Amino acid sequence: MAQPDPRPPHRGAIFLVGAALGALTGAAGLRFGPGLWQRLRSGHAETAGEDDFTSGRGLPDTPPTPKALHAGYETTDMQGGTLGKCVAVLFGVAAASIAGMVFMLGAFEHVRMQQAPPSLQQQVQIAPPLPRLAADPKQEYDGAMQVQDKAMADWSWNNAAHSQARIPVDRAMSLSVGHSLDEAP
Repeated sequence: MAQPDPRPPHRGAIFLVGAALGALTGAAGLRFGPGLWQRLRSGHAETAGEDDFTSGRGLPDTPPTPKALHAGYETTDMQGGTLGKCVAVLFGVAAASIAGMVFMLGAFEHVRMQQAPPSLQQQVQIAPPLPRLAADPKQEYDGAMQVQDKAMADWSWNNAAHSQARIPVDRAMSLSVGHSLDEAP
């Protein structure tokens, strides 16, 4: 009897569409972002306040060139076209990488489909041979930790003569603050 394949279907196209949408969003931001920035700054120039660059605070020693004022940034330090090209190359490399992965997944899909589903023997849980010393190690560990936590949080006597007391760790730490732990000579 053939069993259904438990592995999820191929979803490479979803990743490719997401990468394409991200690339389009980035390209639109690069294309329309500077114009929007200039429009926002020009509308804000009439109401220049203390934190505005036209108020005189933070101005450089040499005034910006008219070309830099028109562009909205210092054109000798950064070329907008160069930045745009770098971002476009990065988006292109990312898109090419994703497309390559989708292509490789599609190219090797037949290998995955040719594999036989796991047999019944592979699906059965195998019990270790006897002697099984720990039937449920996690449960035993949790029980040991509870016993240890209880012993560290309880008050008790260490001997029958009641001359040594066991106190909770938090209380012992607070009592030892400011005192020497070495015995007196």
